[in-house]
Amino acid sequence: MKFHILYICTILICNSPIYAQGVVIQSSGPVYYSWADYDDWYYKKSATYKGWKYIVLHHSATQVGSVSAFHSFHFKQGYGGIAYHFVIGNGNGMKDGEVQETFRWEQQMSGTHVSVNSWEHNVFGIGICLVGNLENSAPTKAQTKALKKLLSRLKKKYSIKNKNIFGHKHVEHDDASGRREKTVCPGKKLDFKTLKPLDTTTYYSPLLID
Repeated sequence: MKFHILYICTILICNSPIYAQGVVIQSSGPVYYSWADYDDWYYKKSATYKGWKYIVLHHSATQVGSVSAFHSFHFKQGYGGIAYHFVIGNGNGMKDGEVQETFRWEQQMSGTHVSVNSWEHNVFGIGICLVGNLENSAPTKAQTKALKKLLSRLKKKYSIKNKNIFGHKHVEHDDASGRREKTVCPGKKLDFKTLKPLDTTTYYSPLLID
């Protein structure tokens, strides 16, 4: 069987829940995705696709939002439902600082929160969305506190390095071209320096070297 990197124009809508236990990724080698194995990597069935290596931060680019609202919108867009694994509210649509898991996290399945140019970060990246337009306004204090707490928990459980926590706009494509996602997400007002207290190491983020 010949494997190749997928450049998929649309994301299939899949409805069958597959529950899988998350594990820490041990291999750093490249992972390839083929249509023949779609069900395997989308639902993270086999050991090759289990676990998490990245955390990708997003903003909703809206003033109001909730898990149910995003789920409805993303389903209509062809993303198979809400694209993210977690959503953090800003007081408009959800409580300020409220963290909600989505069905993708509950079922430990791939996200659809970055483009099809980077399945690596959909399959192995935990997508966290902060409600709000962070290009114009900073997240609330409650959101920042909740985000720091969530990041700390995920980092510890899945041994995710600081350098693998970044914004959507810094996600690189699978083709090793060095090209990145064409977006301003998660917005310039999300200050990664405020997340430094997570541990005693230097907090790396491409957002600090734009």
